[in-house]
Amino acid sequence: MISYAQNFEDVMLWRALKHVEAGFYIDVGAGGPTLYSVTKAFYEAGWRGVNIEPMPKPFAELEAARPRDVNLRLAAGAETGTVEIWEAEVDGLATGRSDHVQRMLAEGRKGAYRATPMRRLAELCDEHAKGCIHFLKIDVEGMERDVLLGCDFARHRPWVVVVEATIPNSPVECHAEWEPLLLGAGYRMVYADGLNRFYVAPERAELADAFRYPPNFFDGFTPCAEVQANARAEWAERTRRETETRAELAEQAWRQAGAWADQLDQARLQAIARAELAETAWREADAQVKQIEESRRRAETRAELAEQARDSATARAELAEQARDAADTRAERAERARAEEAGEAAAQRLESEARRGEFEAWAHWADARAKAAEAEIAELLNSKSWRVTRPLRELRRLTASSAAAGRGAAARVALTLAGDPRVRRGIVSLAIRMGVYDRLRRAFSRIVDGDRASGDAAPPPDPVNAFDALSPRERDIHRMLEAALTPTEKP
Repeated sequence: MISYAQNFEDVMLWRALKHVEAGFYIDVGAGGPTLYSVTKAFYEAGWRGVNIEPMPKPFAELEAARPRDVNLRLAAGAETGTVEIWEAEVDGLATGRSDHVQRMLAEGRKGAYRATPMRRLAELCDEHAKGCIHFLKIDVEGMERDVLLGCDFARHRPWVVVVEATIPNSPVECHAEWEPLLLGAGYRMVYADGLNRFYVAPERAELADAFRYPPNFFDGFTPCAEVQANARAEWAERTRRETETRAELAEQAWRQAGAWADQLDQARLQAIARAELAETAWREADAQVKQIEESRRRAETRAELAEQARDSATARAELAEQARDAADTRAERAERARAEEAGEAAAQRLESEARRGEFEAWAHWADARAKAAEAEIAELLNSKSWRVTRPLRELRRLTASSAAAGRGAAARVALTLAGDPRVRRGIVSLAIRMGVYDRLRRAFSRIVDGDRASGDAAPPPDPVNAFDALSPRERDIHRMLEAALTPTEKP
């Protein structure tokens, strides 16, 4: 086994209790989970228990490392309540006794009081110890009597009780203060190691033989410090070997780095040569770039001049196009005017020719009509109709001039001419055809008396019968006379 306790307390307990599997312990003033721990070896062997630790730091470490245990952050005492615990700057020296605090202050130690809850160990056993308590360890820096006063050994009987028996951080024994409490409960002191005193319950007296001798070779244990030293030695050896290996690797790397340095030096020289070539090429390229830039500027200048020339040519072309369009417009207008003048002249010429043809035709027609009229007139004057209608012509002439000659003369002539029935029928027929019948009748009405005008006179003869009596030639003559003798003014 590995002993983690300060004074091999766990070795003595293991010698007595190693036959117990998955035992139970109570550690009052447990401290940290590993360093100087009486219960670490048992926890690794599968045991569990209750750890009572009032200080925050070791309690937090217990909580992290002992998940199977019940870890309580409080102090065990004679009564349930609160106690002022002086927390020293050094772990493991916290105490609630003022005389011990004054002594440590006199030694130059520093610390501070912390209010801490406190409970009786009998109550804690009632809550968490449901079976056997295989051992109880108490290390509370001078407050052991108060812890034992809070126990009820009539109901809870740990097999083995281990109590620190000296003044804190000194070899002076102080067990006389509290040992009567254990002896009075029937426990027998079986071993003292100079720091602690071990007690065995009388009902487990067979365990007393395990405490006859102090820890020795036959217990087969290894101190934690030795294990740690061996671990550190092994770590140092591994570190040394790793260092040697790293040194060899470093040496190889150094040699390889030297080879690389040579290669890099050669590469540097090559790079310098290439850099010189590149510098030369860069200068040449820079000169070419300058030439290209100059050529580009010249080209841009030429392009600008060409653009200006193109713009000028474009402007001239636009002006020429405008002039051409204007010339075309004027030509079109002149052409249209010429065409219109030519058309008007042609039309006028055609019209003149047509009129001349018409005039000539009219002239021929008029000449023919005149000749025909002359012939007809000559024939008319020599015809019977002309002689027959002479009285009518006279009547018409007289009627037209009745206002100047007087109604009496016209009436006498009309009555004289109308005495002959044939003449009367001819006069009526011609008067009707010539449109003067009504006017002629009115003239008669004014001449004759009122009785004839009122309706005694006979109705006028039928002009159709008189006209039908004429021959076709005479009818044509009558029509010509009607057209020629029609008055130009209304009576």
